[in-house]
Amino acid sequence: MDIANKIDKNDFIIRVRPNKSKSNGAWSGSADIVVITSEDNNLPDNEWSELMQFSKMMCASVPIIEEVETFRNLLHDYLNRSNDEQQDLFIDKEQDSNIIHLKFMNGNKSDDETD
Repeated sequence: MDIANKIDKNDFIIRVRPNKSKSNGAWSGSADIVVITSEDNNLPDNEWSELMQFSKMMCASVPIIEEVETFRNLLHDYLNRSNDEQQDLFIDKEQDSNIIHLKFMNGNKSDDETD
């Protein structure tokens, strides 16, 4: 799959890069998480800032997941609802894809929204 062809100039990409052990090359258990955007985006500054803040909030959830057991358990239970054959209202993953779509507003798009 050529990821570059699927990226739009206005995308905000959260990259998770696993850190590997120098001794054996295995995943060390930690990762670097960064938000990547394009300098060629054509979003107004205020919209870009709002989306960057939203992206940073998603990244900031990682240490909260590690530190706050009730939050971690809440997320864990939320993601595992599909194991109970319950359709998840907010997460959609196409078969044979590594892309997960989060559906906000209960999956409904506003009239002026496009993909």
